[in-house]
Amino acid sequence: CLLPAALARSDESLAPRQIVEKCAAQTRKINRLRSSYTYKFRDKTNELDSAGRVKATHSSVVEILYFGGKPYEHLLEKDGRALSGREHKNEEDKMNRAALEASKLTPEEQQQRLEQLEHKRDEENNWLRYIGEAYDFKLLADRVLNGRPAFVIRADPRTDYRGKYGNMLRRTSGVFFVDKRDFTLTRLEAEVRSEEHTSELQSHHD
Repeated sequence: CLLPAALARSDESLAPRQIVEKCAAQTRKINRLRSSYTYKFRDKTNELDSAGRVKATHSSVVEILYFGGKPYEHLLEKDGRALSGREHKNEEDKMNRAALEASKLTPEEQQQRLEQLEHKRDEENNWLRYIGEAYDFKLLADRVLNGRPAFVIRADPRTDYRGKYGNMLRRTSGVFFVDKRDFTLTRLEAEVRSEEHTSELQSHHD
């Protein structure tokens, strides 16, 4: 968890929409702090056929590091297996090159990178401000993830939503797993539909 444990406890009386909106606000805060941490990101994508059957699955475990104010994705696992000896060496070589490049930056250049990263993250996470308007929410049974209780909330797009990011949000539905203690997003399961195919995404942080 990237936030202090002393945060206020969640209010069980909150409506699902309020929980998701608080989670979105926490996510934006956390993303501004990530450059001070190293963490792992697990991602799984199922590609579905027209009948909703899984036709292909792709997954990865990535360690996120920061070199000179720039995030670097260090691949640890691919499609449910550890990297081969050759793949591991290639990843280590790429990481070492990135670290060497960053070591040559001046303090001013590193600061510029950090400012650019913060600006980019603000743009990438701006859609989170609109999910309360764009979705209908349903509270499901609680789950325990990593030893901590979590709200489980189903989000289905509102067909009448015409606000910002509408084209993207109307094609995406999912389930939020929100820590009941500090409202951090511990897991996200999303289904993204397009004219060509449908994908199921599962993401969470360690």
